[in-house]
Amino acid sequence: MQAPRAALIAVSLVVASLAAAAPMAATLNRPSGMAEMELMHGLACTCAACQHEALDECKCDNAAEMRGVVKAQLAGRDLSTEAARATAIAAVRAKMAATYGAEVLTPGTPRPTDPRIAWLPVIVFVGGLGLLLSVTRRSLARRRAQKSGPPRA
Repeated sequence: MQAPRAALIAVSLVVASLAAAAPMAATLNRPSGMAEMELMHGLACTCAACQHEALDECKCDNAAEMRGVVKAQLAGRDLSTEAARATAIAAVRAKMAATYGAEVLTPGTPRPTDPRIAWLPVIVFVGGLGLLLSVTRRSLARRRAQKSGPPRA
């Protein structure tokens, strides 16, 4: 009775360790800088299953491989200034179009230059809500004061 249970546990541990050791395509070659993020967002996965999803968002093996190609092509290029970054991005886009075809080039949706800007709408909403509550409280306090009339002596 104990031998089959031990064998089952051993097999399940081996399978679990193999699954943990094999990296998932979704996590491979993710963008590590703003230039990579901008470039990968403007390039599409070319496999038929992904429907031209942006490389930075696609989770298939083909996209992981393409992200690796983009990283390799950006490696060693000057990305220190905005002009140098734009030149490097244009060169890599041209190389990717030559390798994968014109369908790899997508305009992509505009993305904020800094990921922290994504919180801006939330901050504006919460601030506006706080302002609205403050104005409402003051207005109600004034109405109550007017209703009660002058203080009695």
